[in-house]
Amino acid sequence: MSAGIYAVAIPKWGIEMENGTVTCWHSALGDTVTLGDELVDIESDKIMNTLEATASGVLRRVFLEPDDTLGVGELIGIIADADASEEAIEAFIVDFNAALEKTNVDEQSAKPAPVAVEAVAPVTTPTVSAAATVSATATSGKVRVSPPVRRRAEQLGVDIATVVGSGAGGRITSDDVERAAKGETSDTESAASVDLSDKFTATKLSSTQQTIGRRLVESKQSVPHFYLSVNIELDKLLTKRAEINTEQSQRVSINDLIVWCTSRALMAVPEINAQLVDDEVRQFEHADISVAVATDRGLLTPIIRAAERLSPVEISSDIAQLIDKAKNGGLERRDIVGGSFTVSNLGMFGVDSFDAIINPPQVAILALGKAQKQMVVRANDETAIATVISANLSSDHRVVDGALGGRFLSALKREVESL
Repeated sequence: MSAGIYAVAIPKWGIEMENGTVTCWHSALGDTVTLGDELVDIESDKIMNTLEATASGVLRRVFLEPDDTLGVGELIGIIADADASEEAIEAFIVDFNAALEKTNVDEQSAKPAPVAVEAVAPVTTPTVSAAATVSATATSGKVRVSPPVRRRAEQLGVDIATVVGSGAGGRITSDDVERAAKGETSDTESAASVDLSDKFTATKLSSTQQTIGRRLVESKQSVPHFYLSVNIELDKLLTKRAEINTEQSQRVSINDLIVWCTSRALMAVPEINAQLVDDEVRQFEHADISVAVATDRGLLTPIIRAAERLSPVEISSDIAQLIDKAKNGGLERRDIVGGSFTVSNLGMFGVDSFDAIINPPQVAILALGKAQKQMVVRANDETAIATVISANLSSDHRVVDGALGGRFLSALKREVESL
């Protein structure tokens, strides 16, 4: 492509990454940047990364504003030499769009028809790219449209601000412009013109929420879930917790101790400590336990690595650090990529029990409810009051059968009740 003009595009930071959301530009339009400068923060697949400038020059175009999202490879800005002409930059953008169109067509043609597989977006390079997009949603008052569509609107005398987009995220397509030129309306525009008596506030899903939603839908639709449940007495665990908290400055929670017991149960029943990737079952040596953490950006699952090697106090410390990073947007890729098993606890919200959705490619997830006093019957038929928690195991039936799931829950119950 043109000398002295360089693309700034959504990079591919991981095999599963499909979209990126700009959260902050470190340079403003017209600023001089140097190779290696921190240029823009991009939220991707539950984490935040900083994209560095790949060339020195002037930031001549910015196509994506904070909180807007585009796919991997799509153009979000242009760095160019100060003396690069506007015509040369526009020609560069046109070439970029053409390269994207060809890439998309080639990828679709290369797909085997019988197999339903998501196309992997191209890794960002100067020759493989995507349409430059002026971002925004209709509700924010900004227009989401690519430069070629904008130019077509100008040719047809269409005021782009009056066109309602029917594309993804409200993006205006060439068909929308053609219809507007003929005085026609899209189904989207017709629906938007309806006067609804009930008012509401519309909030766009964050990139993280979209990613989580897509994966959960895929999991629920494609993974044959089945569920097992067991009640576990916590009285000995509570006594152990009190002893630890008396001796240590790091406070240990019930959940910390259950994660510790879970790691030991996974070592006793290692077939559960696995992932299913395509048709290959990967059984892991260590219990890399993902812990579900609720944040304003969505549900994240940072990982306690080799939890079976850690003490309850060390697990407590690691979980506290990961929760802090998750809530402040500081998780790194190593904090969330991988994981051999997940623990999700809603007991602190008063939930008695629930069934969780498996976090692929893992093959099982443990859902914990609240600890509560219950009447129990001992082996000698004597009754007693015990503190009991409901532990529900969701498993992928392609890898885990009922007997294997039962063995794991028995091992977990034994670990917890024998502390």
